[in-house]
Amino acid sequence: SMLLSNETAAMVARLHGVKSCTDVTGFGLAGHLLEMCKASENSAATIWLDQVPVLDGAEDLVKEGIMSSLQPANFRLRRGIANEAEVAQAFHAGQLPRYPILFDPQTNGGLILAVRGGQKALSSITASLNEAGVAAWRIGDVIKRPSDWEVGRYLRIEAAGL
Repeated sequence: SMLLSNETAAMVARLHGVKSCTDVTGFGLAGHLLEMCKASENSAATIWLDQVPVLDGAEDLVKEGIMSSLQPANFRLRRGIANEAEVAQAFHAGQLPRYPILFDPQTNGGLILAVRGGQKALSSITASLNEAGVAAWRIGDVIKRPSDWEVGRYLRIEAAGL
């Protein structure tokens, strides 16, 4: 949402020693997370699609075929998803209306923070963000990139519809 600046979240992240962060803008959540993983040696990420927050009505618009004019260009980034064929099949069967939203080109999205230190560190930064009035969601995990993934694949989508 363009109602809030990312300044407070960025300051909290810095205080907690976060070393990898980006704002979700023109390439959407999937595109920016893909770039973070590509830049990190041997890293990949699992996105829990059901945990990704979306604006009210966004899924309904997708079901009606209404999306940003730049979304199709970003949708090419799906080639970076290891299980894209499975995800696409579930989407076309009507089971994952949230999937295309991962590629929505936001102009001022929230931040993606890669938090090291396990559950304790995650709980600590989440509490600090919440105390500062910043909503925070855990939407997945950074993992070691599996050696059996095709070249260029850095993301895996998990969802109830898969």
